[in-house]
Amino acid sequence: MIAKCDMVGLQQIFDELETRDHKMKFFNGIIGSPTFEDESIKRALPQVLEFLLKNNISSATNGWVSDENSDNEYKPLEYATKKLNEAKAKNDKEAIANYEKIIEILREYEAK
Repeated sequence: MIAKCDMVGLQQIFDELETRDHKMKFFNGIIGSPTFEDESIKRALPQVLEFLLKNNISSATNGWVSDENSDNEYKPLEYATKKLNEAKAKNDKEAIANYEKIIEILREYEAK
């Protein structure tokens, strides 16, 4: 799990790679599932998802998220909404807040 304090380090790594004309998007999912955005949604890490989207490593509209409990695949916003409903059913206040933030971030980046 990526801690909040790791985000600064990730930003520095990304900035360094970008200055050398590397495109992190190329590496996202190249080895196979899970991709970065899958994990950020599954683990309810809104700050990680925002980092990925802000730096064009992931897309809010492209790609699919595989559900670990079924063979279904969802668009990121659909999957985040599903996870929000599961968190509400469990009355997990922290997860609810995180998934609400994830949905807000996904909607913001879908609109761009």
